[in-house]
This record gives sequence, structure tokens and C-alpha cells, in this order.
Amino acid sequence: MATESEVIQKLRYQVDNYDKQQKVLLSSGQLSKEETSNPFQHVQLCSPATNQTTSDAYNITLHREHGITDFLESLLSFSKKNDWRSDIYSYKVSLNLSYFYYMLIEQIIPYYSCRVTYDCQETGSKQTDLFRSTDCWRKEGPRYDCVLVQGWPRSRVFFARVLGLFSVSFYHNNKTHGLAILQPFKRKPRNKVTGYIELEEVSVEQYEFCFIDSIIRAVHILPPTPKNNRFIVQDLVDGDSYLRFINMN
Repeated sequence: MATESEVIQKLRYQVDNYDKQQKVLLSSGQLSKEETSNPFQHVQLCSPATNQTTSDAYNITLHREHGITDFLESLLSFSKKNDWRSDIYSYKVSLNLSYFYYMLIEQIIPYYSCRVTYDCQETGSKQTDLFRSTDCWRKEGPRYDCVLVQGWPRSRVFFARVLGLFSVSFYHNNKTHGLAILQPFKRKPRNKVTGYIELEEVSVEQYEFCFIDSIIRAVHILPPTPKNNRFIVQDLVDGDSYLRFINMN
């Protein structure tokens, strides 16, 4: 059983480590002075694209980048599942879907990156990942990173590629929701030879929304090779990945 001094020493280590992370993020420009004074946030959207602020503009972007054609319909379905106030739907009287959302959505802001902080299962300290979702990474092409997501029920977690990040706010209330557009992977049994978790890619048409708070951490997923047509979860990239994934079959 840990002594009082050991507990205090561990707490001080975690606080000092968090302060160091804040200083690094502040000095690198990834965190503003205002953000350091705010309460701790598990996940935070970064790098907003302020030139796209309407549902129609973002709908066009998703269609161009991923071939997604039912963004508004899917957003409506997601809002119903999560009960974004039933009074939203009282406005929908003989209106087509596009006009309905044009009347209700105050603003949609796409983001190109997201910062997620989690408790490392190896050291117990706070660790921060920065993952990206953009069609032009350093002028060299698209980059859509992968993440580990807390599903429903709570026992379900899954791997997914992040196709888009955005915030949405409605005229009828003052709430802003941070959402991610995900392309989930289908998890297969571990490879009997290598021991790695293998994944199969599903169609972009099977994309889904999730609140950014459901994202646990970023993950490294290797693409298929000529000898293996499945994606591979790189669980040896750090101690936290290894301990999180070791019990996944």
C-alpha cells in the first residue's frame, strides 16, 4: 500500500508534467495564453477554417473530398439520436432539408486539427496527441489521421479515420457542438503470426458522426502492403498503446 509521501510525490509529478506540457504547447503556438487559464479540456479543436461558415459550403467540401452527399441528412439523424432539443423539429414545417438547416444552423466552422489529452496507462501522467484532418498537408496532399474512439455501449471501442472536424451552433440556443466525421475500421482477429491487430477498411458511405469528447487518443495505423491487404494497428509506438491494446483480440 502506498504511503502518504509516495502519493504526494506522484501527484506532484503529474502536476509538474502537465505544467511542462502547457509550456511546450504555449511556446510552439499550439496553445494561447487564454486557453491556459481555462478549465482542463480533454479534447479541443484547433486550426479553424474561418472562410467556410455555412452548412452548404461544408457540404460541398465533403462531397469534393470524400464523395459524401448526405451530410445534412446524417447531421439531422445524429441530432435526433442525441436529443439536441425536440423544439428544433417544431420549426420543420413543409420545408426541404437544406432550407430547414439554413434557417436553424447559425454557423459551421471546419477545423484542420484536434488536440486530445489522455491519462497514459504506462506512467499515469497526462499525454497529448495532435491529430489532423486536411485535404492539403504541407502542400503535399491530404492527411487524415486515425484515432481510437469510445463507442456505445461503454465497453465498445473502435478505430477510425478522421474525415473531418467541425463545430456547429444553432440559432435557437447558445450551445456549440464539436463533432468529428469518422470512417470506422472493421476490426479483425489478431494475426496469428505477427500478433498485430488487423483492420479492414469500410466504405466512406458508412461514415458516422461522433462528439470530439468521444475520441480517446490518436493511433498509428499502417496501410496495406502487397503481401497483406489489411491495415495494421501499430501498438508498439508507445507504452500506452501497448497496454491499451494488449487485451484486444
